[in-house]
Amino acid sequence: MDYCHCDYTMPEFCNIVTRKARKAHKCFECRATINPGETYEYTSGKWDGEVDDFRTCALCAELREWARISVPCFCWGYGHLHENVRDMVEEVYRGVPGFILEWGRRIIKIQRRLYGEHWPRRYLKHKPRRSAADIAAEARP
Repeated sequence: MDYCHCDYTMPEFCNIVTRKARKAHKCFECRATINPGETYEYTSGKWDGEVDDFRTCALCAELREWARISVPCFCWGYGHLHENVRDMVEEVYRGVPGFILEWGRRIIKIQRRLYGEHWPRRYLKHKPRRSAADIAAEARP
């Protein structure tokens, strides 16, 4: 008996291959640039009568495979991978020790790739640093 039911349209046909980029592409899941020389997953198929194709970076493909291995019935759709994985983690993490840490580790790798080496510092709003003179002036009565 099959207990898995996914609420999305299955493709009429689908072809998935791993390629090496010859030019820059954007990952359909995280929107990071796939640079020339990097491997990525290329998917083409026909959904709802329309032919479409998707490029997925290696880190997002690895996140999807981790989710498939971790949960017997993991349902996801192209363009919604991160949202679908987050929902799955919220349902499962309380019963599996270390599960949320494994997910977090993978998400941080993806975000660091997307935002660069200064992640997350340059995206947080920090108060300007106070100099020693400012601190001393505040301490005076």
